[in-house]
Order: sequence, then C-alpha cells, then structure tokens
Amino acid sequence: MNLTSKLPERLHREVKARYWQVLDDAVSAAEAKAGLLALAGDYRTAYPSAMRVIDDNIDQLVAHLRFPLEHRKRTRSTNLLERTFVEVRRRTKIIGRFPGETSALSLIWAVLELASRGWRGITMTPRPSRRSNASAAAKAPAPTFPPPLPLRR
Repeated sequence: MNLTSKLPERLHREVKARYWQVLDDAVSAAEAKAGLLALAGDYRTAYPSAMRVIDDNIDQLVAHLRFPLEHRKRTRSTNLLERTFVEVRRRTKIIGRFPGETSALSLIWAVLELASRGWRGITMTPRPSRRSNASAAAKAPAPTFPPPLPLRR
C-alpha cells in the first residue's frame, strides 16, 4: 500500500523525507521501527488511514535492515527485482509457446544471469556474504521443492 496516496499532496515531500531519514539513520531494525512509529504518531490524528499503513506493515518496512550496511540503499526497494521480472516477461512473451519446460527455464535463467551482471551497488565480498548466508540459514528452514512436472509429448 502506498503511504502517500492517503496523504494530501502538500505533505508528500515532508513525510517522504522523514520516512527515508528514519530508515537511512537507523542502525538496527528496532531503532527503525521506533522511528517509524514516532512518525506515525505525529500524523495519526489527522491522517489515521495513512498511518495505519505504517502500523500494519512495520515489519516489511524494516526488512531490508537485515542485509549488510553497504547493501541497504539498494535493497530497500523492490525496483531491482521488478525490472528483472519485466525483462523475463518481455523475453518470454516474444517466444509465446515453449517446446518444453527445460527450454523455458533455460531462457529465464539466461535472462536472470544477464540481469545480475548489471546489478550495480551490490557487491558480495566474502565477509558480507558469509554474514548474510549465516543469518539466512539461522532464520529459514531448508527449502523443499515439489517434484518436477512430467513433460507431455
């Protein structure tokens, strides 16, 4: 949900500036949550539906703070992923119908591989990748995948 869509246009710049200031200055997720809740508290009486967006989505708003400090500016929005998905959709739309699952997956993998080369600002060095891999492994159970679908001939 877009926070600014529930605010008058005259407040967009002010609220966005405070919002990003809280997220940029936060050292931890708890600090960011406190800052966002303070922001919501300042505007809650005048714009309750807009501040409910912050209250209801507080965990998602600070999720990018789990990443290493040097990656936070790039991972705080989904633009990187959205552009990649648009490119996959564009390339697969041209083909129309694939002869099999393997050819579709091969094309998608190639597009993702090519897109990952252009992800500027996210450089995985051994220290941050070790930290992010360790934290991800500690929080998430091992993924389970369904068996592959049989190919029709």
